[in-house]
Amino acid sequence: MANAERYEFHFPWPGELIEAKLIRRYHRFLADVELANGEVVVAHCVNSGRMEGLVVKGARVWLTKNKPGGKLTHTWQMIELDGVKIGANTALPNPLVQSMLRGQYAEDGAPKNPTPWFAKAKRSQFEVAYGAHSRVDAVLHEDDGKMNLVEVKNVHLVYPDGGAYFPDSVSERATKHMRELTALAREGERATVLFVIQHPSAKFVRPSDVHDPEFAKAAREAGAAGVKILALVFEPTDAGLTFAREIPVDLAEYDTAEAKAWMEALKSTTGWERPKSAKATEGDEGDEAAGAVVKKTAAKKSAAKKSAAKKSVAKKTAVKKSAAKKTAVKKK
Repeated sequence: MANAERYEFHFPWPGELIEAKLIRRYHRFLADVELANGEVVVAHCVNSGRMEGLVVKGARVWLTKNKPGGKLTHTWQMIELDGVKIGANTALPNPLVQSMLRGQYAEDGAPKNPTPWFAKAKRSQFEVAYGAHSRVDAVLHEDDGKMNLVEVKNVHLVYPDGGAYFPDSVSERATKHMRELTALAREGERATVLFVIQHPSAKFVRPSDVHDPEFAKAAREAGAAGVKILALVFEPTDAGLTFAREIPVDLAEYDTAEAKAWMEALKSTTGWERPKSAKATEGDEGDEAAGAVVKKTAAKKSAAKKSAAKKSVAKKTAVKKSAAKKTAVKKK
């Protein structure tokens, strides 16, 4: 582990926090929440996973206001369970890491707040395309002229053993990233996977054999190939995400019986509702918005298909007319 005792870093929320109460999560990216004044709003749930153990009705949550112009007015940022605040927005780790790396050096190149883990980086690029169809979260240009490709992963699931388990559902994308970095490491390139844990109780990180055995296998292969795997805990507070500590990454195989039992116990507070009816009820504005987007997309596809069919028929008709005209000319 890097010597991080003196490293200080704070990443603010993207706006002032607004306390609310969670009513439900549905359609994957939507959540109904009740504000302090009793108003119910539909908040953006920036989390494509199952949010295992985090979908607790009645729990205290915190939102930020979105910029005007969008369909949703708020975004869900944090939840409190048993007195512990946990980050819920999986889109924050990337800008958080970018902020860490940008803060390493001042404009004149003098050391400013270099991270203990990426101290060799002299220049950073973000969201960089590489290979045939891939994109990496960051490319670090290090002081010896070599590059280090960095993938950032969000973690918020922590079990009673103190283990932060990733992912909390099957993630083909994460497995793909692991395998691509493994291939690069085998060719002698530098590659790093950085787990950002938005849960202060985490003591170590494990790939979850329970949720995604393929990812767990890929993570172990990556570690064996030389991919560096880091895990950093950031504590959610009322002001933002503050670096707390580095924790070990455990890639060893383990008995999954206990983890399966924990997963089963959290089943009622995991996932999202899938309403069977499109009929609007109180608080279903989000359902209608999501349904409208789906209908609009389907309508566009249908219109495009009909247009293509008409063009095809018109083209065939024109060809037939042209052929008939040539035949008539020949007869004359």
